[in-house]
Amino acid sequence: MQNKSYTKKELDRLVKEMQLLERPLSQWDSNALKGHISHRAKVAAQKRLNRRIEQYDRLRAQKNLVEQGLLNLERIGNRVYASLTFNGHIEALKGRIMSSDNKLPDGRECLVSFDVPEHVRNVRWHIRRLLKNAGFEMVHKSLWKSKSDVVKDFVELIGYLGIQDWIKVYVAEQKT
Repeated sequence: MQNKSYTKKELDRLVKEMQLLERPLSQWDSNALKGHISHRAKVAAQKRLNRRIEQYDRLRAQKNLVEQGLLNLERIGNRVYASLTFNGHIEALKGRIMSSDNKLPDGRECLVSFDVPEHVRNVRWHIRRLLKNAGFEMVHKSLWKSKSDVVKDFVELIGYLGIQDWIKVYVAEQKT
């Protein structure tokens, strides 16, 4: 799918859907939730309310992602397809790296070594911040280690950003 910018019309559609969900409950649902109707009716009304809340939350999140430039929406017929933008892919990879619970087998560590040129020092700063936030420990200024199994995601992120000439990722086994 092609990445494209969103038209005002597409964003307005999201806002309208969210406004429809913000409408007050019907008198019947309101009475059911207050307990003025049978238990079965109250349960049904609660389910409808929960579906409305879930739909509203999903649309709000979708709208926020579109506004941040992380998600593309494309309407084909009467269906809407979502795809990640370039920045969306990067943020998704960063999120997977930072939230990984997978550990490498005993004695093995993920090592990240980098030598970033001075003219792109902001890349170095961002890499260090990502490593620190992901729970890596600094061995030397440009060598970081972790027990987390994030090798695949880190290599994918590096390739996606086009900085594979400056950063190397290894799985090492400590012998001493």
